[in-house]
Amino acid sequence: MSFFSGSSRQFKESIDWLSEAEQEAIFKELEKTPVYRWRYKGTEKERIGPMTEESPTEIVEQDGLSLDSVSYMGTLLVAVKYLSKRVRALEDNHAS
Repeated sequence: MSFFSGSSRQFKESIDWLSEAEQEAIFKELEKTPVYRWRYKGTEKERIGPMTEESPTEIVEQDGLSLDSVSYMGTLLVAVKYLSKRVRALEDNHAS
């Protein structure tokens, strides 16, 4: 199964940078989001991920039952970048 989503600027509007405070808030929301191992009913394949009911509202679809894959990936990217920045700061402090 492939996942495609138009991500070019030509498909988007109202494009804004996330502030440091917004990035930190997203990281903290994801940090407290439980992650489970589970299977869809009637299937054998195990998956790993959160439950919609326990997920940040930024990644929940309007139906309240599904996750918005694009926003989910975006918030994960924010968390990785936020952690990377924190690790670099710790390394820089340690090297001093």
